[in-house]
Amino acid sequence: MKRKLFAQLKIWKESLQKKPLILNGAKGTGKTYLALTLAKDFYKRYIYINYELQADKDKLAACFERFQLTGIISELTAIEGSTEEGNENGLFIVDDMTCMEELDNIIHKINKLYPCWDILIVSGYVTDFRSVPYLTNKYTTLKLHPMDFDEFLSAAGQEWYVEMINESVNKNSSLPFIFHEDLMNLFETYLIVGGLPAAVNEYINNGNTENITQIHRDILYSYFYETDIKEENCALKVRQMLYTLPLQLSKRNKKFQFNQIRKGATENQYKDSLTFIKNSFCGMICPRLTDDTISRTDTEEANYNFNAFKLYLFDIGLYHSLSKITGCDQKEGFREGLIESYIAQVLTGADIPFGYWESASGSHSLFLLRASFKSNYPILPLEIRTKIQKRSKLLGSLKEKQPKIDQMLITTDEYSNEEVSRDIIPLYGVKNIIDNLILFR
Repeated sequence: MKRKLFAQLKIWKESLQKKPLILNGAKGTGKTYLALTLAKDFYKRYIYINYELQADKDKLAACFERFQLTGIISELTAIEGSTEEGNENGLFIVDDMTCMEELDNIIHKINKLYPCWDILIVSGYVTDFRSVPYLTNKYTTLKLHPMDFDEFLSAAGQEWYVEMINESVNKNSSLPFIFHEDLMNLFETYLIVGGLPAAVNEYINNGNTENITQIHRDILYSYFYETDIKEENCALKVRQMLYTLPLQLSKRNKKFQFNQIRKGATENQYKDSLTFIKNSFCGMICPRLTDDTISRTDTEEANYNFNAFKLYLFDIGLYHSLSKITGCDQKEGFREGLIESYIAQVLTGADIPFGYWESASGSHSLFLLRASFKSNYPILPLEIRTKIQKRSKLLGSLKEKQPKIDQMLITTDEYSNEEVSRDIIPLYGVKNIIDNLILFR
């Protein structure tokens, strides 16, 4: 499958003064496949080691000793690639790297053995160098997200639609109805399948979505199993939090409420689980932005109010299947929560910080993108709609307090391709609008 991030991997490979690369992202997004594809396509030799499959706590220590003595990797370590002699043009891949505190030491050992080789670390956890600032400039980091709608269209053999959507968004024009209707159907399929390669492959190979829920269930269970191994007593709480998401997002007030997990549950009891969800890329946290922070120009995380937040699953297909498993796909507010989750995935994939704002009644909320755009104003609101309305009470209320604010409305189910405008766009064009906004940052 074609992935957009692969172009950045090739740029890294061709750079003359490259640093070791850390490729991270959520479980199931295809990090290992992408790393091995790079190795097979662009390197004469490569070595692949799975860090988590090492037998003892020393992990690579014994392996490195065998490299030096025999040039052969331990039977506990996976290896692929050519056995040609020489050190030039090689790639050393360390997969499933979870203990980032050991990273510097491992890189040092690899450099001693293979001083001319490139190094690629694959990790499913956030790489945060704030506690060790001197490491920040020693590594290049890239993040792999689930396949976006463009990548899904390409994988499904509908790549020509990608350019058509781009042209429609750039020219602010509607598509012919036959194309618009087809794209809406493809988008609905994407909401079910999502962007995880295993699910996309299943859909492409069988031409239907019958087995998608089971594939997503297996991925979720593997997440919980892995969580239980790495974080003792954390897996149950992570599962409780994620399984309550469809119910949380189907409510009119979508702020995450711990008492929906079980009676008497508090944030403090689930604090470690929430941190794990964030650090493993399993969930996307959307904090509330208050009126006094909206007009500020800085975008530091400290300005967000984490006392109130929304939580979204990292892949829209996983969320759809989880809603089906928990029976929430039949609830009245399911559609709104589904679309909100999709928008959160698009914004996260575009690396645009975002929060939410709600009216005094707390009955509705807006996405607020925390970034500087062409308007030179730090906030751009996105409203999620399922029906076409000429006026928005919520946006009107926000603009009373912030008169300089821009607006962008998103309509879904009742969207007509004749209604295309700067403010009203079809869901299949949301990602392209966001991509265009990035150009103005």
